Amino acid sequence: MRKYLGVVLLVLLLISCSSNTYKGLILVEAQEVNADETYEEPTSIAEAKTLEELIAIFKQINWEPHIDPSMERKEDVLVSLYYKSSDNTTRKRYAYRIWFNNGGTAMIISDHEKEGYGGLNKRSAKKLKKILLK
Repeated sequence: MRKYLGVVLLVLLLISCSSNTYKGLILVEAQEVNADETYEEPTSIAEAKTLEELIAIFKQINWEPHIDPSMERKEDVLVSLYYKSSDNTTRKRYAYRIWFNNGGTAMIISDHEKEGYGGLNKRSAKKLKKILLK
C-alpha cells in the first residue's frame, strides 16, 4: 500500500510540474532552417488559439531528461518560447530544436534541463509541422 501511494504521489507531482511549464506563454517564434543550414527570419505566433494548440502538442512530448543526443543534420526548425514575467516584460525561457523525420514522427531537443530529449508521435508531429512551417 505504501509503495502504491508513493507511485501515485510521484505521478501527481510530475503532472503538476509539466502542466505549469507553459503557464504564461505569450509568444512562440519559429525559424525554419534552409538547405544551407542558415535560419529564416523568425515567424511569430501570438494568437491565443494557436498558442493553446501548441501547448496541447508540447504537453504530449515524451521527455527523457539528461539526454543530449548528437544529430546527423541540423534541425528543421528552431522554436523559441517567450513568457510574460512578473515585471510585465516578455522573456525568452526555452528553446526547442525540432527534427521532422521521414516516418512522420518528430524529435525535439530542449534547452530546459528538466526536459532534455523528447519525441512526438505521427499525429502530433503532423499538427506541429502544419503550425510551425506554414
